[in-house]
Order: sequence, then C-alpha cells, then structure tokens
Amino acid sequence: MKNAEVKITLGGKQRKLIFDLNAQVEFEGITGYNTLQEDFMSKLNARDVRAFMWACTRTNHPDLTIEEVGSWIHPGNMEQVFTALKQAWEAAYPEPDPKEKKSPQSSKKK
Repeated sequence: MKNAEVKITLGGKQRKLIFDLNAQVEFEGITGYNTLQEDFMSKLNARDVRAFMWACTRTNHPDLTIEEVGSWIHPGNMEQVFTALKQAWEAAYPEPDPKEKKSPQSSKKK
C-alpha cells in the first residue's frame, strides 16, 4: 500500500507530506521519539515539529534543508502544520479494513 500524501501550503507553495518509513527513520534519528507509539505527538516541541515536517517533505522535496522548512513554520500557522503532520502520521497507520480477508499465512495456527 502506498502512503497517502497530505497537502499543505507552506513557503508559498503546495507541499506534499508523506510519513513513510524513511520519514520515520529521519524523524526518530533527530528526536529520539518512537513514532510507533501514538502518544509521541503530545510531546512535540518546536524543534520536533520542524524535524517532523522536514522528514515528511523528504520524499517529494529531498533538496530542502531542515532550516528552510523551519522558516515556513510560525505561530500563525502552527495549528495548520500540526494538523497536517497528524494527518500524515494517521495516513501511515490506517485502520484495518474489516472487509479485507486475512492472508492464508496469517490465519494459520502455530
């Protein structure tokens, strides 16, 4: 399954955010947070938000620096930024579709 893109306008351009495994590794390397635990979002400070946004832009904009991404974020758009980051995280961990059948391999008893 392809990770969903979340769109946000920052720095005068529309940006596509993707929280894929590479973004997770980049973000965790900078912050030390375990992104597999949902509560990490409640602990973010300004430095973490900048790192999170930068990591999510890397797939579509690998040339951007973390400082450049940070220059787009300010108190006036922080709520919009945080909402987009939360949506990107949620897109990476969608709820399982109850209609999908389990694979034969996963339903075998051990």
